Amino acid sequence: MTEQASIGLGRPVVAATPGAPWRQALIAYGVFALAVCALLWPSLADMAQQWTTSSTWRHGALAAPLALGLILLSRREAACPRFWPPALIPAGAAAFMWLAGYAGNAAIVEQLAFVSLLIAGAIFAFGPTNAKAWAIPFALLFFMVPFGEIVLPVLQTIAAQGALALANMLGAEARLDGRLIDTPKGTLLIAPSCAGLNFLLAATMLALAYSHFARLSAGRAVAFVGVAAAVAILANIARVALIITITARSGGAVEIAADHFGLSLAFYGIILLALAALARRFAGAQTAPPATPAPTPASRRAGAALLFAALVSLPTAAGAYARFVVDRAPGVIAPASLPPLNAPGWRILPSTNEWDVPPADSTTRIAYAQGGAGVEVVAAYLTYERRGTETTALAVPPAGWRKIENDSTLHPPLSGYRPLSADLVESAAGRRFALTRFYWLGDTPFTDARALKLAQVGRRLRGRQDPAGAFILLAPADDDASPGESLAAFLADAEPFARWRARLRDRLRG
Repeated sequence: MTEQASIGLGRPVVAATPGAPWRQALIAYGVFALAVCALLWPSLADMAQQWTTSSTWRHGALAAPLALGLILLSRREAACPRFWPPALIPAGAAAFMWLAGYAGNAAIVEQLAFVSLLIAGAIFAFGPTNAKAWAIPFALLFFMVPFGEIVLPVLQTIAAQGALALANMLGAEARLDGRLIDTPKGTLLIAPSCAGLNFLLAATMLALAYSHFARLSAGRAVAFVGVAAAVAILANIARVALIITITARSGGAVEIAADHFGLSLAFYGIILLALAALARRFAGAQTAPPATPAPTPASRRAGAALLFAALVSLPTAAGAYARFVVDRAPGVIAPASLPPLNAPGWRILPSTNEWDVPPADSTTRIAYAQGGAGVEVVAAYLTYERRGTETTALAVPPAGWRKIENDSTLHPPLSGYRPLSADLVESAAGRRFALTRFYWLGDTPFTDARALKLAQVGRRLRGRQDPAGAFILLAPADDDASPGESLAAFLADAEPFARWRARLRDRLRG
């Protein structure tokens, strides 16, 4: 059976066939999705890079195909699609969220907004009834985003303590020192890659997919995902414990800790088998498939075209604003060198520190000495922040460095009397330092990276491109010297930030 549809002038048109609404919705959404990917491509490119270079997020490449497959498997139960104008509201919010993330160089915000925009477009094109039925496939799309780093320290601690307890039960002599596990035959580090985040994310994604495929009730779906996450964590603990045990019991003859790719694959297989076995226990309470409602009358063509144009204009506006306003270069030339900090009573010496700074427009390294105390200062400068060159990245510890403990909190003139956290750290070469760092944007110092990001978002969205930079201060712990006291003494004598910034401004004018 067909039904009449009318255009804006009210003249009757040829009745649509039952497949016409699906063709229109698929074409509309296809055009929108291509526009989002083309106009907001930096987010997609960053996600794809993580899928191909990091074992933690390789599952992200499967998220979209898996979601699409689940939708296709349930296509016979789908409702007749229709444009749903209220979806323009979350689509607009997602577009603005993407722009704010882009302005603040916050990749996770950008990528979550990118996926949210794709989902909002699907809700617009296919309607709320289908969106409700596809809630889990839509949720799977968020696994495209490389997220979860925030829980890595917790997972590392769980893996270290759980694996140590299990390894001791298996007869391996080992003890825990932070995230280092000492055995008679060597020391093993529970690195971020050993935390099991990849196990956890992959297991959660598979559990969600099964919940949709088996049409589990909401309660059973939540329970199954929770059990799957627990299985993944326990499996990772067992994997790390087995590595420790084999290394310790073999007297170091079996170097499985250096290359445990095969063992990791085996545990992935164990997780899959465990989830398959658990799935049968949860499959008993399935919800009935939703009834397919009768097709709804087609929208007026002129109105539908305007609504679709409004939808596509959202990523278009966000991409154009990012290109021509947020990314506009200020035309400022970086100084060849930065002025040294003035610190009365401290001698300036050549710097020999091991701190590697990411590429900046200008970098200066200076060592200071007074009596038996010594401090190394690294200052980095950016003419303006842009994609791939972030202010906060300037002060990220180099690979192989680790924090041992928090030493103290200081309030020196150099940071505008804002609190600076001084930490005891160890370099990749095994040297220990007292470390503190802070950032600046324009004429304002920042000791909190989040506050700096928010300030950058506000300024860049208004088209302002202010210079920015970072200070890294290290006091070496040589012999019996107290690095914390050396750092505190230097900061007490160093000039205020405003004075140093004024000298930098004078140098730029000259």
